[in-house]
Amino acid sequence: MPRLQPKGGRQSFTLQGDTRTVYEQVALAFGLKAAFDPDLVARPVKLQVDDVDLFTALSLLGTESGTFWRPVNPTLFFVASDTPEKRREYGLQAEQTLTPTAAPSRCAIHPPRWPWPAE
Repeated sequence: MPRLQPKGGRQSFTLQGDTRTVYEQVALAFGLKAAFDPDLVARPVKLQVDDVDLFTALSLLGTESGTFWRPVNPTLFFVASDTPEKRREYGLQAEQTLTPTAAPSRCAIHPPRWPWPAE
């Protein structure tokens, strides 16, 4: 799964514009680029925050604009409308392959004991 590698630590923003413009300005401030779903409807957005990291800025912007984002590679993220259809189409899907291994011969597996110990 790709992870963004933002630069710049924490930033403060006083931004106003359409969805794409504000996302692009946030991306640029952290040394990143933003790509957009062609169906994304531009709507007016304001982002006024102090001393936030990239992920906080993107979370706030997503809430304000009704969008979500996903990483594409370390320097690029993709933005789409936050709808069930777009989440299915573009949301991250985790997949893990497990390979069974033989347990060492001196390893014993014990069934759980009841009652469970209180914590």
